[in-house]
Amino acid sequence: MYVLHHIGIEVQHLQNSLQFYQHFFDAKIGEKFLMDDEEIVFLELDSFVIELIHSKQTGKKPQTSTVHFALKVPNLMEEIAALTKKGFTASDGPYHLSNGLKVVYYEGLDHEVIELME
Repeated sequence: MYVLHHIGIEVQHLQNSLQFYQHFFDAKIGEKFLMDDEEIVFLELDSFVIELIHSKQTGKKPQTSTVHFALKVPNLMEEIAALTKKGFTASDGPYHLSNGLKVVYYEGLDHEVIELME
């Protein structure tokens, strides 16, 4: 059996990304460490972890993110309202899919796609 442990995202500005996930998703800072030339910070959400990876190597920038992750929420419209109140607006949706799912998409600071679904 496999259980998701974490999603890794390479970021350009570690402090900005930390503040982003703490403010909009109430993420808590977990473990921090250095690995070679990368600063690693684990952010704990309710059911999984986001690993932020920042290269300390001068001039090295991460590629545009192709990361997409989905967070299941109990009430999509309430979550959209709460994020909007915090100043975070959806980049796409919301949609009500033919399979009964409701989804909305947001874009993170490093172009990661954050999907909320009910």
